[in-house]
Amino acid sequence: MGMFDTIRLDPPLKCPVCSTAVAEVQTHDFGDTLAVYRLGSVMTMSPVLTGIVKETYYCEACRKIDASRETVPIYIGVWHSVLVSVSFSFGEVERRLTAVDRLDLIAWLNESQRQANEWERRFHRLRHEVQLDAEHLQAPPEESLTDEDSRRVALRRLWGLPEEVLKSPDPLAALLKRHEVPAAPELVH
Repeated sequence: MGMFDTIRLDPPLKCPVCSTAVAEVQTHDFGDTLAVYRLGSVMTMSPVLTGIVKETYYCEACRKIDASRETVPIYIGVWHSVLVSVSFSFGEVERRLTAVDRLDLIAWLNESQRQANEWERRFHRLRHEVQLDAEHLQAPPEESLTDEDSRRVALRRLWGLPEEVLKSPDPLAALLKRHEVPAAPELVH
């Protein structure tokens, strides 16, 4: 099959044959870079600047019912290299493509910036906790502490890492587990 790109659909589409929820579509038409696109994503390797790309959709649920079922065409609308619509209906994609306005662009830009800010916050929280762990590993044993050092240790306990991380056999793994990205909910077919 080779490399492909993924288009995530929110809200999901329904397969026109079996009505199964379609949360993502794989495509070879946008550069085969293993990129993940959503509505509003800039598709720098799009074969069209503005237009509709026809792709083939393979529905796993349909194939389980009848392995000889044909594939279904799915249409991807691109407006000035921005993903604006994905649908099994050419007319729906065409309608959406002609209806793009500034408010759509602002909403997509806002969502993109919100996601970027969230990832930056996640990175800084993880980095800060890794630094706290490094400081904890370099701290002198508690029995040889002065009164001032004891106060610093007490503050570090108050504002520092939780005990389950500090006492873990692998504190870095425990930190990474604390900062795991929650998995997207699975769609029930």
